[in-house]
Amino acid sequence: MINPESPMLAPWLLCLVPFATDDPVISEFMAANDHTLSDEDGDYPDWLELHNPAASDLDLSGWYLTDDAGELDRWRLPTVTTVPAGGFLVVFASGKDRSGPELHTDFKLKAEGEYLALVAPDGSTVVHEYAPEYPTQLDDVSYGLAFDAGGVSDTETWFPEPTPGAANGAGGPAILEVLHQPERPTRDDVITVSAHVLPVPGSSLTEVSMSWRPMFDQDRLETMHDDGLGGDAQAGDGVYTAQIPPRQVKRGRMIRWFVRALDVSGATGRSPPYPDPVNSPEYHGTILDDPRFADSHLPILHWFAEDHNGADSRAGTRGAAFHDGLFYDNVFVRTRGGSSSGWRKHSYKIEFNRGHDLVWSAPEWGVGERRTDEINLNTTWSDKAFVRQSLAFDVMRDVGVAGSAAFPVRMQRNGQFWSVAIWIEQVDGDGLQRNGLDSEGALYKMYNQTTDAYAGVEKKTRLHEDHSDLERLVRKVNRQDENVVEKYLFDEVDLPAMLNYLAATALIHETDHVHKNHYLWRDTEGDGEWRFLPWDKDLSFGRNYIPGQGVLNDTIYADDDPWSHPLLGDRDHANPDGPIVVPHTRFDESRMRRESVLLSDVSPSAARKVALAVAAASSTAPGSSRKSSNSARQVRNKRSSVNGRSTSEVTRSSSPTRTGRTTRSSSSISSCHSIRRSRTLSTATWVDATSRTRLPLARVWAMSSQIAVVFPDPGGPSKNAKSGVPSAMDTKRRCSVVPSRSRPSSERRNAQ
Repeated sequence: MINPESPMLAPWLLCLVPFATDDPVISEFMAANDHTLSDEDGDYPDWLELHNPAASDLDLSGWYLTDDAGELDRWRLPTVTTVPAGGFLVVFASGKDRSGPELHTDFKLKAEGEYLALVAPDGSTVVHEYAPEYPTQLDDVSYGLAFDAGGVSDTETWFPEPTPGAANGAGGPAILEVLHQPERPTRDDVITVSAHVLPVPGSSLTEVSMSWRPMFDQDRLETMHDDGLGGDAQAGDGVYTAQIPPRQVKRGRMIRWFVRALDVSGATGRSPPYPDPVNSPEYHGTILDDPRFADSHLPILHWFAEDHNGADSRAGTRGAAFHDGLFYDNVFVRTRGGSSSGWRKHSYKIEFNRGHDLVWSAPEWGVGERRTDEINLNTTWSDKAFVRQSLAFDVMRDVGVAGSAAFPVRMQRNGQFWSVAIWIEQVDGDGLQRNGLDSEGALYKMYNQTTDAYAGVEKKTRLHEDHSDLERLVRKVNRQDENVVEKYLFDEVDLPAMLNYLAATALIHETDHVHKNHYLWRDTEGDGEWRFLPWDKDLSFGRNYIPGQGVLNDTIYADDDPWSHPLLGDRDHANPDGPIVVPHTRFDESRMRRESVLLSDVSPSAARKVALAVAAASSTAPGSSRKSSNSARQVRNKRSSVNGRSTSEVTRSSSPTRTGRTTRSSSSISSCHSIRRSRTLSTATWVDATSRTRLPLARVWAMSSQIAVVFPDPGGPSKNAKSGVPSAMDTKRRCSVVPSRSRPSSERRNAQ
């Protein structure tokens, strides 16, 4: 951002070389292009626009552009550069020096001002120039020649609404940074709004005003002054000021404003410019500080929507958001997700305007400051633990799977507590780069089990290409010849990454990942290999969809084939919604070995961290009570005997059972309101009825009688020395749990 106090904003000398009506001109340029116009690389370099005002086409082959009055033949326009009659040509001043299909000069423009000229093919005749230099430029505000009814004029001005490749408007005054004090106002504070306003060169201002709006009330108009009075710091410095009186809205509610400037010619400027009603902010703004949030242990996201019905639908509506001290206006809010669309507390997607990305960070989860143009806020309505989704992504990360950052967040809606949601980082170019993956690689969101390259597929990157790479993957992995499939997997799939992904899904006991809820990414410009990227982890740690009951049920899966099998998704343990077709032999053996290693490597520290954070927030933050749609809970310890061995069960009243299946504990993780913890190391066993093999499943970390997080047993499966497969056992001994001695009380106290 240009410093509004820069001495370069002092009066400047400009000399526009006279040009004949038919001579080409540099009609517009931008030297501080943050997010206005991107090039083919996705970058936002400087750019300039050439205009041919003549009635016939003009060949600019061999003409020159320069930013140096001492080197007029700096950059030569390539052969066959034609601008149609009355037309425009955009050239990026990027320093990339390209001649097609986009044109890129070998120089960049200086935002603080410099010389700029269009030179005839002789390399010495200046046809149009900004001399001795153009004025200091503003972020995403272009500069150039105003257009009127007769076409291009010789009047220079700013364009708060740039028009690269099209005729300019009349332009108008430039409004620099609009600021407010105090930065975090309380309900009793007067809010002082200031704006540095520059008139069009050679013109003067007649009026500067501010329209402000409390929540969704009507706009209210205030005249802004540069007279040193009423909050204005200094008279005549070009900084105009107005004030918003105190106590206009309740704490946690928003106040918004925009600034408008008018000059003697009737030209106007506006901040924010608001050029696009569906992709630009209409107001600046803030919220009134709520001191109760000072003790929150969770990040807080405030969002506002006047149309409640629209916000709670896929059609969506526009609103505003506030996070970590920054305000975002005219964002788009809609619901997301399938099953959750019918719940009282929905999952939401918020999309931010171009050039106004959300700034966020999650240091507790190892994520520094990032920017994104959309976020996902997943409901915890179906998860009485609040932590399954974030915990699942944490395990994925610890295993080495590239994936989204996920963490709990307190969500305020229209100034009131709404829910504890799970913030899920979008899988996009920024997310890929954060994970060390190439954002130029092919990315597909999958809604099938790798059985079709088009149906149930959303392509997210490389949209200029077809799906031929995915077609090849689908064709190869669905071959009947396992040798062909195996060769393809070893040649064109990132097997360590795939094994990590599949092993991690076993660790988190996910039941909803085979036929959907994952992305496929290919290192297209690197080794060409494919890998899975995880998505939607709400059905994890024993949760599952049950026909007739949906997701809002209290059943926990622990010993069911195929759901609980460590090879869920292969041909013998297919997810009923569709298998992952892979060879039985070497691939399954590798997968089992990786799972065995991970059982001993993955630490439950992340589980404790997430549970503690949510528990602390639930017990201390205001308004955090939560009504559950599930049946009432009753948690108790019960001693019983299975095959003569003592077991510990956590049960809940009204927990359904299913015919033909062992009754499973109805909650591995429950309420997060108390933090007294103890550790119980147990070994649960799972039996594959087909192969009659036994696998140790889990160690249980019981965090008081209310919290218990299930993790894989570090001992790993017992192996038959000759076969390398788990040893057989009596199928009657199913899901027996043998508790070990708890930690000493001193260790429990220290852990708190």
